[in-house]
Order: sequence, then structure tokens, then C-alpha cells
Amino acid sequence: MIGAGLKLPHCLTRYLKNREGASAIEFAIVGPLFLSLLFSAIEMGWVMTQSMMLESAVNRTARSMQINANSITAIDFKKAVCAHAIVLKDCEANLNVELSPVATKADIPTDATPCVDRVKNTVPVTNFKSGKGNEIVFGRACVVVNVLTPGIGVALSLPVDASGGLRLTARFAFVTEAI
Repeated sequence: MIGAGLKLPHCLTRYLKNREGASAIEFAIVGPLFLSLLFSAIEMGWVMTQSMMLESAVNRTARSMQINANSITAIDFKKAVCAHAIVLKDCEANLNVELSPVATKADIPTDATPCVDRVKNTVPVTNFKSGKGNEIVFGRACVVVNVLTPGIGVALSLPVDASGGLRLTARFAFVTEAI
């Protein structure tokens, strides 16, 4: 205990009064939290952009398919979706589509949308039946995309597969027009 009669050496009092570096300590505490929040906002914005582009591209392609249902193959459908969804990297390799006519609500698939497995480099076998005139057709699409900031912020809680990819899905339905 320092008594009233005991004086601290000049260098020690100068060191205790020195406030240089205080802002560095504040930044060390607050900086990572701020950067995590910033990267989380960027990540979620990018995921939402890709998801909306997939939805929009699938809907645009399905609208064009309503009229020309019998002339579009699964490969043509994938190419058209990828042409509309310009932000999806390696779209054709990472996209899987499924299309099937449905007669009742019970015919609509309830299982998970089948996605490409990038680890095994396999594409699941799916139906691609465009339907006949005035028939309801239900479709699903899945694309696997990379996260921008793996290991930072919200990207830590995203459900990624073994390849580190995030699965974005879209579901759609339309009625083919009778020609």
C-alpha cells in the first residue's frame, strides 16, 4: 500500500498517466464484433440475392415452358435457368431440376429437393416430364452455392453440405397450355 509519504518514481507515474493505446484496446474488443456483423450482413445479402435470382429464373423459364412444354428438355431448362440467373457461379454443374405432372395435392413431393453432390460429383436422378395440355406440372430446383465468408458471423450457422456449399431451392407449378 502506498502511503501518503511515499512517492512513486517519476517514470512509473508517467506510465500510469499515459493513455496512448487505449483506443487500440477498444478496437480489439469491439472490432471483431463489428466486422462479424458487417460480414454477416454481406453474407445474408448475397445468399438472398442468389436465392431470388434462382426463384426468378425458374419462374421465367417455367412461364416460357407453359407454351412450349413438349419441346424443352431438362438440359434446355437448366440452360435457360442459368441464362436468367447470372449471379449463380457454375450454375449448370451445380443445378438440379425436377419436373412432374400432378393430378392431386397428394402427388406433390414432400421430401427434400434433390441437389447435386459436389463431393462425389454426382447428380441425382430426377423426373423431367413436362406434361400434356391443361395439366398441372410441379417443379423443383436446387443449386449448390459457396458461402462468401465461411467461418465468420452468420456463415457459421448456415446449413452447408460436406463440400461447404449452401443448398438453395425453388419450387414452382404451372399449367401447360393446350395447343
